[in-house]
Amino acid sequence: MVRASGTVDNARGLGVHDHVCWSFDGGAEFRRHARDFLADGLTLGQRVCYVGDGSVETLEAELCEAKGMAGALRRGAASVMPVWGIYREDTVIEPEAQVARYAAATERALADGFAGLRVAADVTSMVRRPAQLDAFARYEHLIDRYMTARPFAALCGLQPRPVGPRGGGPTGVHASQHSRGATPFPALRLGPTARSLRKLPAIPI
Repeated sequence: MVRASGTVDNARGLGVHDHVCWSFDGGAEFRRHARDFLADGLTLGQRVCYVGDGSVETLEAELCEAKGMAGALRRGAASVMPVWGIYREDTVIEPEAQVARYAAATERALADGFAGLRVAADVTSMVRRPAQLDAFARYEHLIDRYMTARPFAALCGLQPRPVGPRGGGPTGVHASQHSRGATPFPALRLGPTARSLRKLPAIPI
């Protein structure tokens, strides 16, 4: 298994295990990189999913600006989901449960004949409060470990915003790869339950 690391200038040419944090100033910028990232996933044989802020119809229209995506949507190789369908606003994510959901989706993709799963998601709404930020940082490290063992790739978009009364919001939450200007969090100390996730070929939900 080979993974790239460090700073990236675009979202093209990444592999089936890669994990990128993209710091962006506007939605159009993230959508462009998300389309590039997902288009590469189709080329690699992965099932792809676009998670964004908008209705299903709006997200499909945005995704279909990339060549071949309309056909991929029709045949089930691509899908979209409003961000609130996965990441409820103002809630604190449950790290292990979220890893389990993506692990199960990855295994379904493999069972359906794809080379894995690739997701591009704007996760800004999940790190607006300090408690959300702490939980999401732990999730990002857990999912990054899962990716080293299974063919799941992700592009996580973050629009820098203040967190808490003193600001200090994140521009990056993991240390594998990130766009210029994104600052990854330091490594977290993970317990036995977290470490065990990387050993599981599938996590049922």
